[in-house]
Amino acid sequence: MNGESAGPVARALPSVSRIGPIWSGRRGEQAAVRGLVVAMALAAATILWLGRDLTFWSDEFAWLTFGDDFAAETLLTPHNGHLIAVPRLVYELLPRVFGPDYLPFRLLALASFLSCVGLFFLLARREVGGLIALAPSVVLLFFGSSAVIVLSPLSIPITLSIAFGLGALLALDGQHRHDLLAATLLALSLLSDSFGVMVVFGVVLYFLIGDTRRRLWVPLAPLAMYGGWWIWAQRFDQGIASASNLSEVPAFVVESAVATLTAMTGFAGPTFDGRFGSLASGLEVVFVIAAAAALLFL
Repeated sequence: MNGESAGPVARALPSVSRIGPIWSGRRGEQAAVRGLVVAMALAAATILWLGRDLTFWSDEFAWLTFGDDFAAETLLTPHNGHLIAVPRLVYELLPRVFGPDYLPFRLLALASFLSCVGLFFLLARREVGGLIALAPSVVLLFFGSSAVIVLSPLSIPITLSIAFGLGALLALDGQHRHDLLAATLLALSLLSDSFGVMVVFGVVLYFLIGDTRRRLWVPLAPLAMYGGWWIWAQRFDQGIASASNLSEVPAFVVESAVATLTAMTGFAGPTFDGRFGSLASGLEVVFVIAAAAALLFL
């Protein structure tokens, strides 16, 4: 169809050949970055506004009052069986600098949350390009089903652990590999929350699949550090590890997958009624099966 025979609307719209260069290559990547920055700004403003009346609550009181020094034993003492040395340091340091004001804690929580999203975007962009990576990044920014994690500084241990872990993956991947930096970030992930253990084992699997076993020291060194801490921490009798938990692993894996998928799709709610295999909604089963099928065929 030439310009003369096309209608006025068709003539006003750019052709496919003109649209392509705009949304591909460098322009597409720049557009994705700008879109992410705008989305981050909107998310930050929304989070700060919605959480304007929040104050210290729940475990934060324990973190604030546990110790009054920076002694290694104080920082390394487990909290409900978890290593949270970095959050303990944060809750010891910020009141000394800013007093009892809650805003610095909220800003740190926001920064760690935005760091998780930004690092995820950078990792995903390497695999699928910026425009495609932007979509799940925006979902994470406005993850309403996880309001406790997004709005409250109570999430600092988890978000810091995830951010350090994603930073380690970013340091390991790409043309310029920084193994020492990655090992340091993995150690910080472990020192922030037990979630870091999953990150470290993921890196071990990454090296085993990639047949780069000579670099296994990167995750194994921080893991050895964590193992030493775990042995030392048994003196506090806060252990939650038990062989009986192994039978619950299948249910936990399925429940976690369902919770994630339902939250991302807006169908948030209870996923289990306490018995393995008894899901609250048949639709959630479809989500899990569809996700598993996608992983098998990709």
